Amino acid sequence: MKTSPVLKLMVISLVLLMSAALSAQEKETPKPASTAAPQERTERRSFETARDSYKLEFTLAETEGGRKVNTRTFTVMCEDLGGRTSGHLRIGSRVPVPNAATPGGGPVQFQYMDVGMKIDAFLNTTGDGSLSLSATVDVSSVAEGGAPGPPVVRSMQFSSNTGIVPGKPAVLSTADDLGSNHRFEVQVIATKLGK
Repeated sequence: MKTSPVLKLMVISLVLLMSAALSAQEKETPKPASTAAPQERTERRSFETARDSYKLEFTLAETEGGRKVNTRTFTVMCEDLGGRTSGHLRIGSRVPVPNAATPGGGPVQFQYMDVGMKIDAFLNTTGDGSLSLSATVDVSSVAEGGAPGPPVVRSMQFSSNTGIVPGKPAVLSTADDLGSNHRFEVQVIATKLGK
């Protein structure tokens, strides 16, 4: 059975019309809008979580009158765990703090306060391949020679978002002690591991 040229032409025309109609529908179908604000979408594009592991050496230096009196170094391993390159460090003591007197003269009860060093670090890779470190450092200690009663706690806290270059020290923060002529400086050096 032969197909007439007119029938062939009609079938081809019908196929072309249907594909043109489908193509037009796809162009008109709105894509779901992102729930993030425009600035958030831009930030997501400009930063990616670092996919490598790094050793971060945080150094806390204390000076008095320009002379270094104390230096402490803390190492945090920042590893890629499930798409998030981060590291955390907790070191210190739990200091007992007595509660107010209990009714009826019962035994004194205590609450405990954590003092020491806390570091939370998150690494991102910027669009040009360099590293951005988001870090929170909390340093606290019990003041010596305090009066009897609850302990006096010295504290320094800071958060920082800083560009860093592996192998080069970067100063994250400097601060003067409000009660003395001591000055504190926190710096970090990142070292890429493996590969």
